[in-house]
Amino acid sequence: MIDPDEPEHFVREPESLRQFDKKYDSEYIFTNEGRDMEQGEKVALIQRYLDAYQAFHLVGMLDCLHEQVHFQYIANGSVQVSTEGKDAFRQLAEGSAGLFSARQQTITDIREEGDVMHADIAFRGTLAQPTPDGLQAGTEIQLQGRSEFRFQDGCILSVSEIIG
Repeated sequence: MIDPDEPEHFVREPESLRQFDKKYDSEYIFTNEGRDMEQGEKVALIQRYLDAYQAFHLVGMLDCLHEQVHFQYIANGSVQVSTEGKDAFRQLAEGSAGLFSARQQTITDIREEGDVMHADIAFRGTLAQPTPDGLQAGTEIQLQGRSEFRFQDGCILSVSEIIG
């Protein structure tokens, strides 16, 4: 369902929002019952998060995240962006959504090592506006990277996106 309180730039493609809402017809709920999430549950939650990301569905993304979520974007070994907590993540997501008119992250491989899920990611996005380094709106960007996810209480506790 489209949230009327969601920022306008997240409601760019109503059809993708409808598809997301149809696929995930209810709010995400994980019953912890004093146990850790199983690998399949973690993979399903990661996929739900990525589906929401691709649909520009901020509420769907936030539903997957722990209140104390830690997010960081690392390029060429250097932390470019880091946030702590859902509110900071929301602000970052709202501010960066307008950079792309379309975006897609595809998992090419996923594996669990200890308490971390490592997902190799193929990213493709179309710029919605020119960038300071001279790329024009409409330019398609393709990157290979990985994301690392940690979990707590049935939610994603941390996301590290790593490129280069």
